Amino acid sequence: HPRPDNYTIHSDLCIQGFFLAAEENADLFAYHSRMYTAIHEDHKNVESIDVVVSLVEDLLDTALLRKALEPGQFRDRLAENNNLAWRVDGLAAVPSFRLEGRALNAIEDVGVPKQMLSAFLADAFTR
Repeated sequence: HPRPDNYTIHSDLCIQGFFLAAEENADLFAYHSRMYTAIHEDHKNVESIDVVVSLVEDLLDTALLRKALEPGQFRDRLAENNNLAWRVDGLAAVPSFRLEGRALNAIEDVGVPKQMLSAFLADAFTR
């Protein structure tokens, strides 16, 4: 959830890591799956750089990821995307997803069930 809102989990580092994963041509489905599982099933502290790095050791160069996350290399990009999501696109809940003109919105007090996210991503990448 974007800051400064005071919710239980902020996924800033996960999203910044995603930007690097995309630049490095990493498996984005695997990346999202791990972050989803870490947050919603394993209840990991994804506000910790060490935790985020440990989740993707076999997907990304961990030194490169740490080098991007520690100084906030993608912080401006995150802020720009949050502005687009909340003010321009009008998202009402987290998590919600937009991809190739399609939308997957969270269910209030539930989120996005893993099966819905898997189907959404699979459909987008098989078009």
